[in-house]
Amino acid sequence: MALVCLSASLVLAACTSLPGPWMPSPSTQPGLPVNAADLRRAPAVTDLAGRVAYGGSDGHIWTTDLATGGRTQVTHGRGGVDFDPHWSPDGSELVFRTERFRPPDPTSTGYNGIFVVRADGSAEHAVNPPGGGLFPEWAPDGRIYFSSPRPDGSEGLFSVRPDGSRLRDLHTYAEHLTWSPDGTEILLDRNDGTRAQHDWNIWWATAKLTHLTRLTSEAGDDHFGGWSPDGSTILFSTTRADQGDVWLMHRDGTGAEPLVIGPGAQSAEAWLPDGRILTADYGPSEASWYLLGASGNDARSVPQLAGQQGPVDVTAH
Repeated sequence: MALVCLSASLVLAACTSLPGPWMPSPSTQPGLPVNAADLRRAPAVTDLAGRVAYGGSDGHIWTTDLATGGRTQVTHGRGGVDFDPHWSPDGSELVFRTERFRPPDPTSTGYNGIFVVRADGSAEHAVNPPGGGLFPEWAPDGRIYFSSPRPDGSEGLFSVRPDGSRLRDLHTYAEHLTWSPDGTEILLDRNDGTRAQHDWNIWWATAKLTHLTRLTSEAGDDHFGGWSPDGSTILFSTTRADQGDVWLMHRDGTGAEPLVIGPGAQSAEAWLPDGRILTADYGPSEASWYLLGASGNDARSVPQLAGQQGPVDVTAH
């Protein structure tokens, strides 16, 4: 089964509530949670296909063919690091963040340039507004969403066409979002700022950004990693116990339980359509990447990504 980008594959449609019933917690299966040290002994995966995009250690965007291991350099700019790439729905283009554009940043939020480039490296262009942006993501309808400062200094979600036209303020605060497999729901990362300076939590909304519902509220930062293929379960990273572990919860935020734990930082990267979960382990040395089932079974290492820092994005095209 090919790895498939989860963020933009279906047509948007609105829903009005969190539907049920909820599935049993995946972590009721034996063998959970998995210790990251055990994952480091997993054999290499042998059935990968598709292309992964990532920010390389040289400061450029690269892609790797997961079947052959062949690498292609996509960006060649100078004067700043390119990172956080995301594939367009058809796999022909990438949107990414870049430090080559340095907007005014009076609040020290860290806004970057938002650029689009074809997968072959051609037709690179900026789509960011004057204030820059954060966490770009391609929507199923072909628009690009990202957070950006408003004239009054507040932060909100915006959307723009891939050619940089028709910038829209969506009148909602979040710094990152992703769509459900059927395109009807959205998960949002929001910093609610109720504990010291940071309090990242996961929120739910319809595809039209209505009916916002907070899903997590524990101490520590929570960031979504993706949806299960049937949309019933959410994969996420959390610092509620240490630097970072991988957890699962129901779509309504209940039943949260650990999937991967261990010293250092483990990150939830994506839940793939074939049911496997992509995770990264950032300790004790270089980053290591793994695929495993939602019950912690059949773990496999992904040597094609060894040493690469997330976030990454994968397309079957």
